[in-house]
Formats: sequence, C-alpha cells, structure tokens
Amino acid sequence: MSLTKASAIMIRWFNTNFMQANPSKRQLILFGTSLQTGSIKVNDITIESRTIVKVLVTYLDSKLSFKEHVSNSCFENTRYCKQVEHGESFYSVILITVH
Repeated sequence: MSLTKASAIMIRWFNTNFMQANPSKRQLILFGTSLQTGSIKVNDITIESRTIVKVLVTYLDSKLSFKEHVSNSCFENTRYCKQVEHGESFYSVILITVH
C-alpha cells in the first residue's frame, strides 16, 4: 500500500468518526539519510518531507540520532531549573502539618 493511499484511508477514518485532521499538523519524515526528500498529496494538500519533526514532546530526525530531542530537552530542563532557583515556579507548594 502506498503512503498516499494509507493517508487517504486515515483521513476517511477521521471523517467517519466526525473528526477533522488539522492540515497544519501533518508532517512527513523519511528515515535514512538526510538527503532523502519527498512529498505526498493528501486531499489536495501536498506535504513536503522534513529532516526533523516533533511528535508530542519528542523530536525525531531522519537519522534517528535524537540530537535535536536531547538538545531541546536540556534547554527546557535548564530553563525550569532557573525558574525554580529564582522563585519563578508556576507551581505552589502547600505544606500541611498534622499534629
């Protein structure tokens, strides 16, 4: 089955279940070498391949090296640590003492 046909089946499933796939969130990545490029057409929308895509909180790159993911995770963790260090945490901690 081609990728284009599989995508059409997925879109049909969304429609059957009263959902709509967001065109701006559709991504295509080809795993292997970074020189691989391509595109697919789904419901008259062309999706070009990318070298890095974000799926939930994980960054995937075409070589599956996870360099981008590790870099972003370190940056985010450092940012949160600095917020906590400076008392800028978004979370409040309430201590209740029971006697």
